[in-house]
Amino acid sequence: RFTLVFLFASVLFSVGMPTVLAVVTVTAGTGGSAISADTAGGSYISLTGPIIAEGATADIDDGTIILAAPSGFIFDIGGTAPTVLVTRTAGAGSNKRNINELASGSTIAVTVSTTQLTITITEETSNNVTNSLTWQNVRVRPSAGTPLASGNITKSGTATMSGVTNGTTNLGTLTEVAGAKSQIVIITQPSSTATVATDFGTKPVVAVRDQFGNTVTSDTLSTVS
Repeated sequence: RFTLVFLFASVLFSVGMPTVLAVVTVTAGTGGSAISADTAGGSYISLTGPIIAEGATADIDDGTIILAAPSGFIFDIGGTAPTVLVTRTAGAGSNKRNINELASGSTIAVTVSTTQLTITITEETSNNVTNSLTWQNVRVRPSAGTPLASGNITKSGTATMSGVTNGTTNLGTLTEVAGAKSQIVIITQPSSTATVATDFGTKPVVAVRDQFGNTVTSDTLSTVS
């Protein structure tokens, strides 16, 4: 009986206990909260991040991680290619314990299209090591000058992680705003008749707009006579 119990306990020990996963910490990308409509078809805006940090070993599963641009925005497929920085945040020992067995400070190559940024995780963290992933050199711009677009960068792909829901978790908000003021438009015409020294019965309403016809709501200084 003693021998059987000992062997049974040994088998349990060799198999190991299930990995306890925590919720990853997501730091949404910044820099995209006020992207001018004038950049449509022109220059790109650089983002900082996003960052996904493990709370426990193997929180970031193996598989693909795909960042998707929200409708109305595109990623830059030229220039310096985006990468993902791997940083050890806790634990000690060999680099083989890091994501993709990379040394801390190394980068993962990104496959880029106008709508998606894709990386592949082939190895998870192990032995009480945790890592963070930081997206670098991500650049975006609006795909059109109007209508003004807004939305969040989200994740898809086969890699799972607690606290990140495919298609839902916000990895960076992008908001397109009106470009530089370039025209004044009369929205409401004044009364067809006028009397000297008497205000119009129907007062004129004008709007300041950009080259695409978007109303510039941030202008509080211009004077129109």
